[in-house]
Amino acid sequence: MKPKVILCLALVLSGGLFGCSTAPSKKTVEEKSWQTTLRADVTNSFFPPNGSVGIMFYTVPATAAKILESRPQTELVPFLSALRSSQSSWETGTIDEWLIIVRDGLHGTPSVITNTLTSAKGAVVSMTETPVYTYTDHFLPHAENKQ
Repeated sequence: MKPKVILCLALVLSGGLFGCSTAPSKKTVEEKSWQTTLRADVTNSFFPPNGSVGIMFYTVPATAAKILESRPQTELVPFLSALRSSQSSWETGTIDEWLIIVRDGLHGTPSVITNTLTSAKGAVVSMTETPVYTYTDHFLPHAENKQ
């Protein structure tokens, strides 16, 4: 009976020494938070791209933009590609825009979009401000670069 007690005690101590902890590490929690933020922002993003010949403008929620500009491309591209395949068709357009921003290394300009709801008499009923970043993408070569 004594060897079984010693064996059990040895297993318990070795688990403590080798870190058999079930608590998540700080890195794991951080990764999950940025991924959760992007998932929420793709669902709540309502900014269609606009542009003209050879230039596109993308408007991205500020929380998503900060992640797109701060995380390494090697983390973002696989995550966004997997996220794209799991979303509905209208959300894939937003993820495609984000992939362009990440792959091209674009940097946005911070701004605020103000939405105002007024009554029939012109009184302001509600006003919301949404912090966003605006990205400009030139996808056609400039004429002076052709020779």
